[in-house]
Amino acid sequence: MLWLLFGCETEFNPGIEENPQLVVHAFLRPGTVPSVRLNESQFILDRISPNGFTYHNHAQVEISDQQGNTFKLASVGDGIYLGDFLLEAEASYFLKIESPEFPLIISQDFLPGMVEIDSFAMEKSLTNVNLDDRGYKATLSFTDPVEKDNYYAIEIIIARTGATQLFEETPGYLFTEDTKVNTSGNTDITIGDDQDPSSINANLVLFISDINLNNGENKFEFFVAPLGIRDLEQQDIYVVLKNISKNYYNYLLTTSFQKEIEEEDTFVEPVQIISNISNGLGIFTAYNYDTLKATIIK
Repeated sequence: MLWLLFGCETEFNPGIEENPQLVVHAFLRPGTVPSVRLNESQFILDRISPNGFTYHNHAQVEISDQQGNTFKLASVGDGIYLGDFLLEAEASYFLKIESPEFPLIISQDFLPGMVEIDSFAMEKSLTNVNLDDRGYKATLSFTDPVEKDNYYAIEIIIARTGATQLFEETPGYLFTEDTKVNTSGNTDITIGDDQDPSSINANLVLFISDINLNNGENKFEFFVAPLGIRDLEQQDIYVVLKNISKNYYNYLLTTSFQKEIEEEDTFVEPVQIISNISNGLGIFTAYNYDTLKATIIK
């Protein structure tokens, strides 16, 4: 009987075809040089490389503006290509990538203008929310332009007092009960110390479409998680209001939803991550931003 069982064995072929593609990640913002990262997609049955990526360093990468000016980006290693010109707001940019191993890649997006923050305040004392969560209650106000469709991302930065390079400081977590704000992708984070640990649901970014806004003055209430906040006398809390493109918004929406599914370990079909890359994967998108230090309310 054992001989018969082994004799009937056949090699299983799942029928999955390998179709390598270039993966593009580019997030443009005004006043900086463009940066594009390229890596090659990983076949599902291949052994994953130690760093998780196979960088692609020998492509020809160009970005053009709406006036027809074309700029070549230089490879600096680790799949990163940098330009030598400053990006401007309220402008469209076009991406073109050529590589012998892959088909021609093109993409485009619009870099929006800045939407200014009117005010940002945060309470000094922690507030308990729904018995399980706790955070510093914060209020953000800004005016949404009436004549344009806008999409926003809200982030927190925990900075040392007097810090000048905010984006090199510590990102903070936040959460909200405001139904207008998208909270997909919440992450369980641990707060407190070893003697009194606890867990709350929070995220690094909240995002919203102005379909849900008043097309005028808007006020949002949310909570800043205490993770990373040790002494408000020695730390400054900043809010970052990003005016993001529609492509960026849809990318956040789908990646956050996928992250939430992975966190819950549910057996459902994977989310199709939004991509605006023709003949490839990833995202070529843009944003503008304003920042403001919190007024601490005692």
